[in-house]
Amino acid sequence: MKFNSYYREATVGLIVLVGLALFVFGTVWLRGRAWGNPPVLRVAFENIMTLKEGSPVRVSGAVVGTVEEIKLEAPGRVMVSITYDRDLITPATNASAALVSVGMLGDMAIDLDPGTGSPLPEGTVITGTAVRGLFDAGTDLMGQASTTMTSLNAMLDPALVSDLRRTLASSERLMQYLANERTGPMAEVNETMRSLQGLSRRFDSTLAAVDA
Repeated sequence: MKFNSYYREATVGLIVLVGLALFVFGTVWLRGRAWGNPPVLRVAFENIMTLKEGSPVRVSGAVVGTVEEIKLEAPGRVMVSITYDRDLITPATNASAALVSVGMLGDMAIDLDPGTGSPLPEGTVITGTAVRGLFDAGTDLMGQASTTMTSLNAMLDPALVSDLRRTLASSERLMQYLANERTGPMAEVNETMRSLQGLSRRFDSTLAAVDA
């Protein structure tokens, strides 16, 4: 009886192990994965800025891989190895990659365009570029702000302020002169108007005398 009990337990255990193994191998087969390391794509950049190992690799904004290794081969040439999910993308011969900044702290990511057409041969190196992002725009704004502050400092120069004050004072005196009815140009206009009014009254009197 004990032998039969052990036999049944061993049989059940064996069936469970075989079922588990079939499940694991079936999952790997269905997903098209092979045992070993994920595929690697190599991208050459002139300058990687703040890119670091572990930075995300994105396609259309979705993360499909990570930066696996960064190696400086020569000044102006940095080789970046990235791993990706072969179930999501298949890099083609016209694939391209670009560095982009994400967030305000200057973190970098790689935007990958897998391209279309025939698959990229293994070991092929593609040339990466850099795309302006939010951090770059913030840097430009800071530069513009600095230029504006410099201009304001120039406007606050004591000599310039003194010149502006003299100009304003002269303008005020001119306006007062023009508005003065006794000594300004308006005084002559008023005198001319009074003369015309007197002449009109005398003309009316003459016409009245003629009519009488």
